[in-house]
Amino acid sequence: MNEGFTDERVRKWLAARPRRWLRWVLTGLWLAAFVVSAASEPTVCTLDQPCGPDLTFSVAMVLCFVTVVLVWWRPLVAAVSAVGFALTDLTWDPLWQANLAWTLVAFPFVGYAGHVLHCARRQREVASEGAVASWRHLSSARVGETVDPDRRLVVGLVVVLCLIAGGGWFAYERAVHRDAMLEARSIVVAGLVTSAADEDDRQTIRLEQVPTGVPEEVRVVFIDVPQVGDEVRLRLDPQDSSWVHPVAEPPDRTWWVTISGGAALLASLLMVGRAERLLRLRRLERDPPKRGVLVRAVSNPWEHRTHLMALNSTRGLASLVHDESNHDAPDDQPREPMSGYLAGDVRVGGWVNLHFVDGSVASYGRLVDLPQGTTIDTLALDENDEDELLADSDPVPSSAVPAQLPVVVAEPWTLRVLGLLVAMAASALPVWLVPGSGLRWGVIVVPLWVGMALNWGIGRVLDRVRVTDKEFVEMSGFSVVRTSMGMVDDVRVWGDSVLVVLADGRILGIKPRGVTAQSVGAAIQRAVEVVPESDDGTAGSFRLRWTALILVVGMIPTVVTVITHLFH
Repeated sequence: MNEGFTDERVRKWLAARPRRWLRWVLTGLWLAAFVVSAASEPTVCTLDQPCGPDLTFSVAMVLCFVTVVLVWWRPLVAAVSAVGFALTDLTWDPLWQANLAWTLVAFPFVGYAGHVLHCARRQREVASEGAVASWRHLSSARVGETVDPDRRLVVGLVVVLCLIAGGGWFAYERAVHRDAMLEARSIVVAGLVTSAADEDDRQTIRLEQVPTGVPEEVRVVFIDVPQVGDEVRLRLDPQDSSWVHPVAEPPDRTWWVTISGGAALLASLLMVGRAERLLRLRRLERDPPKRGVLVRAVSNPWEHRTHLMALNSTRGLASLVHDESNHDAPDDQPREPMSGYLAGDVRVGGWVNLHFVDGSVASYGRLVDLPQGTTIDTLALDENDEDELLADSDPVPSSAVPAQLPVVVAEPWTLRVLGLLVAMAASALPVWLVPGSGLRWGVIVVPLWVGMALNWGIGRVLDRVRVTDKEFVEMSGFSVVRTSMGMVDDVRVWGDSVLVVLADGRILGIKPRGVTAQSVGAAIQRAVEVVPESDDGTAGSFRLRWTALILVVGMIPTVVTVITHLFH
């Protein structure tokens, strides 16, 4: 078979995909450059060289932040942003450390963009090797009225981002106007530093000449932190002593500009994406491709997604997130593979259309990458649909050798260690981070995050299933459920998992490690055969575990810290 996406051709196409791990490397390099740049910032503030504000720098920071965001979404635009910020930093930033860091970071971003382009070209070549020059169905297919399931979501995001952009610029203008008004009536006073920086980075200053109505001591945040006993000069509003700052450190409100510019840029990119989609679809309608590559497709009419796989295997090629589904697949068999021609820009992220061999138009949209090693058997099946699981499973082979019971199924040790670390960090970090966060009522969501992290971490450490010759013991961090073997109606195997069908309609999924699913299934079947007559098949018992106290104990420091922070 020389035409179409054979298993070998799918392997070559998948091998030509851009390397996902490179994005993590770029993110790490960006973080390293950011740390170097921040650490090399000057901390000496004078009247000749005040510490801020710098509007040009705040605008340039938009490019800096969108670079690390867009590398996951639009790597070519991310490369342009990285180069643009590096050039801006070279032009306006006097610090050679920051200049060097951001210049060195720009090169890998450009290299990754080149890598993406090379992979796209290679994937097109692989698809072209199996393409058919022309066929009668493609040229006569009608695009019809397209449906965009994400239109409302995108429009809503654009509206929200535009509101953020406008609100950010309004807040900046309002803050600058207020500062100018207060500075016009402010005075310069001398003071003596009487304390070191506290947890909020504030230092107490005793004023030497106290104006009428102004307290003798004020608390000020410094960039250029003075020592206790140093004399400092402050600019202070006699009518509002809360507005006070070092003379060489004027208020910096330009971070509002960064927020406004970032929101505006993201909104623009979303609108450009919508425009690109419309142009691509119109081009497919006006000038249908004359070449296409045969592939098998598993399409679900209500998912707006079609999964593509090889002609002679179940190896997954990609998913097609589409805008239209004209093919009438029967509701009772929505995932039956069908052959179709894939035409257009056949690469990850490319715009394509899929035409079934009967001439019906299946879908239009972009190809989305699949995880490594994905097969359509595992991808198309809804693991939450018990009927589908049973229909796709197999009986335990009669030749399977029963495993030795008991069998304990738990998470691998690496995931248990990670869960322990996450639980410990969730308990400890908020106590350290919340007091110095500068947030007020926003910290009320911290207990929710901590609870979710504790639940996940404790679950990784303690969740397990123990199979004995008499019962199943399902243990989590909070409960123990015991189910007798007399409750078992059927035992089946699905991939590397055992599906135990219980009399109350539940399905207990067990994924053993170290032994095969077939051998565990055979052991369960043998245990069911010898169940004593006294076992009436009751569902067993449920009780809480003492380990549920771990969640309560872990939450106490966070709750106490948040309450203290709110009402301090």
